Amino acid sequence: MDNIDVCSVVVSQEENAGDVEVAAPTEKSAVTKKSPNQNRKFLRLPLARVKHMMKQDPDVSIIGQDSVFLVAKATEMFIEMLGKKTSDQIANTKRKTMLRRDVDSVVAKIPNLCFLEGTLD
Repeated sequence: MDNIDVCSVVVSQEENAGDVEVAAPTEKSAVTKKSPNQNRKFLRLPLARVKHMMKQDPDVSIIGQDSVFLVAKATEMFIEMLGKKTSDQIANTKRKTMLRRDVDSVVAKIPNLCFLEGTLD
């Protein structure tokens, strides 16, 4: 049996059974509301600065604190991914310094990053 804590659903692995049982939530899987101070422990970007940048968009009028946290976390994850890919790129050249051309070559090689082409010019 596989237990998925998010939904508290128990799914049978038997091929012919196909049974799905909904289990009662356990204490371990219960959703707890986190305070904004707890969310800040997981971030390296300042939430106030992220919120200020989000407010620069004229289409945005109200920004919830959860939205600011999610945008900040997604930004951190994106920067981390780009940094790791670029680090792998320079490891092949046996250099220790990350240059702009390294980031440009990673952006050119990965199709999902094509929106960044020309942004560093």
